[in-house]
Amino acid sequence: MKYGKYSLGHIEALLNKLGGEEVVDGILEGTKQADIRDVIRFLFDRTGRCIPYDLTSSVTDANRSFKLVQPEVNLADRLHRLVSLFPQGTAFCSVEEFEQEIAALRALIEANPRFKNCFNGVWLPLVLPQTEAGDYGTLLESRFLTAVKSSYLMKFPKRSFKNYHKGELAGQVSIVHQSHERLMAKMQERPVIGILLANPLQGFSIPACREYADSLPEILHLSGGYDFLTAIAAYPDVLGRDHYTPGNDMAAVQCQSVDYSLRCRVFDDGQLGFASWDHYAYDNYSGGLFFAR
Repeated sequence: MKYGKYSLGHIEALLNKLGGEEVVDGILEGTKQADIRDVIRFLFDRTGRCIPYDLTSSVTDANRSFKLVQPEVNLADRLHRLVSLFPQGTAFCSVEEFEQEIAALRALIEANPRFKNCFNGVWLPLVLPQTEAGDYGTLLESRFLTAVKSSYLMKFPKRSFKNYHKGELAGQVSIVHQSHERLMAKMQERPVIGILLANPLQGFSIPACREYADSLPEILHLSGGYDFLTAIAAYPDVLGRDHYTPGNDMAAVQCQSVDYSLRCRVFDDGQLGFASWDHYAYDNYSGGLFFAR
């Protein structure tokens, strides 16, 4: 039999999908025609969360008590905040370039049916500063974490910030996902304008974040330390709001060993903590995805 691998159950299911006996008879007689098309696999569900198709790594349901709130974004204000937080002379774009690229990027994303629903989640326009090649952990601590601390305490002066790896990051952080390698290459050439999806991977373990990102289009990058920390510096009101803000998994990097990545989280005492963490799936943490051309 030519198609012997199919059971009677498979054949019955196919007949039902085609519309039953009457439709199938019509197809065989030539009075009806079946229109066969590839099905578009949407990447995001109606909430803006990634759909975990066929993943072998651990994923749990998102705890919706931990959520983000979409802000009204004034691009000029967010850019000026970043310029003030990074060392003098750090290369950023102009406000006009920021506005034009975000508009073009949104149009490109909305024209792609695979990205349907992505803006149903929280999305944050962002400029990543041009950053020279160098040790990831050293630059993370001296530049990006310094900006986060200043921004967070400026926004919430009665709270605290703690880097649990202070003085320990040099030589200890490495990139483990090719999409973040692409993003770092772009950052070495120029400031990178993009849109961060801040919690599309809530409930995904670190391996699940990486596995999911393996099949994404090149315009999407799994977030690591540079982009997530720049986002926290630009949006402390969103990503550092309170204890019920989802923690930020920097899944594209590892710290010290293959068993640990990095993350930021606001604790119930108001402290914003930065630390390494294990790879389990937690319902109140999320990896991020960064759109950039």
